[in-house]
Amino acid sequence: EQIWFTNAPYNSQMTTTAEGQKLLFKIKEAIASGNVVVTGGYPSRWKYSSVINPGELGKKGESILAYSIKDGAGGHQVSLVGYDDNITTKANGVTLKGAFLMANSYGEGWQNDGYVWVAYDALNAVSEYEVLNNEKYNRGWTFDQFCFMYWDSDVEVVKPQLSVEVELETNNREAFY
Repeated sequence: EQIWFTNAPYNSQMTTTAEGQKLLFKIKEAIASGNVVVTGGYPSRWKYSSVINPGELGKKGESILAYSIKDGAGGHQVSLVGYDDNITTKANGVTLKGAFLMANSYGEGWQNDGYVWVAYDALNAVSEYEVLNNEKYNRGWTFDQFCFMYWDSDVEVVKPQLSVEVELETNNREAFY
């Protein structure tokens, strides 16, 4: 199931609309039942802060995606693999509470050993906190879609007939297409 988060009825608003809050619950429900939620965005847009209150699963000082800017390139798919409603961070003096745990394919040297927290408010193109909507932030959407994969019905485990491993190096990831 694929939901385009940048389109109506969501318009990149997770915590500030009834439809967005239903989607927030749907994502949490999928993760809690052991499923994967794949999403995508532009990593060059992502702006990070630090976890202040680690909640149940995080660690103080870990990296957390606090918001995204409008401009950037380098589309990339990632997976949401956990959540904690009690993790907090601060952005411009505002305490943001609750975050998803995102797994990335960049390796253990990226952010929190290959993971990063994503504040729920970071999913809003327009923050629920007015002070975070000023020109300084040039705020935009973080993820454009959510794809739900249900292990019990969507995935058939089979042995691949052919597989290939490719290694690519580039000095400018943003220019690679």
